[in-house]
Amino acid sequence: MIDQAIETVLTDEEEQVIKLAFMSKKHWYEWEIAAELGVSDRTARRMRANALSKLVLALSGDIFY
Repeated sequence: MIDQAIETVLTDEEEQVIKLAFMSKKHWYEWEIAAELGVSDRTARRMRANALSKLVLALSGDIFY
């Protein structure tokens, strides 16, 4: 269900952030995620927060298509 929500509601960049931050065996620091995506630390944090919000809404049934 989580994988389906990730594929359905997240952009490719948000999906990559979620996979790096929460689904990887390695612990990724924010600055490493930012470097991987080629964005600032602040942008990476914002992307992570937006992606998590979308996933919570999707899993609660509010926007899951």
